[in-house]
Amino acid sequence: MPLFQVMLVASLLFSTALCAKEIQTKGKICPQPDKPCATKSYQFQPHELSFQLPQNLEWQSGHYSAHFYAIILRSVKISQFADPINDVQCIGFIPETERLAVQAQFGQRKVFTSRNGCSSMVFYTQANDNYNFIAVYAGETKTEATALLRTVKQAGFADANMRKMQVIVESGD
Repeated sequence: MPLFQVMLVASLLFSTALCAKEIQTKGKICPQPDKPCATKSYQFQPHELSFQLPQNLEWQSGHYSAHFYAIILRSVKISQFADPINDVQCIGFIPETERLAVQAQFGQRKVFTSRNGCSSMVFYTQANDNYNFIAVYAGETKTEATALLRTVKQAGFADANMRKMQVIVESGD
């Protein structure tokens, strides 16, 4: 095996040993937009779906919420462009103004967005990392989510789809 491949394999093994470990907290989702979970270990941003976290987050670990259903309303491809000189580091996401407008349509069901590529500590399972999305919390059961999906499609989101997901809060880099 050439030296380059040996070094690459060794580097991957070393970085894997330092990678985040998965901690299934099964923290309960706080789906009401006006009542996010209050945690001492992480302050959720308005665009994030919050969940109950442990008192302290384990360093370099991913802390996973309980499973839930979401209705993905729309997604956009993230931009690989970043311009640190002009402080442009996060493009290719759903703007907060759009999230708030959609939130007004869904009352007490949290509308949330992903921010992949935006130095976010929050991620979502069952989502493509090359895209950011806007979604509405659809409940803990498939039955509840299926009913909401019908309503969402009737409201004009023809391409909406249902996903069973978890929220992940990453701690450390």
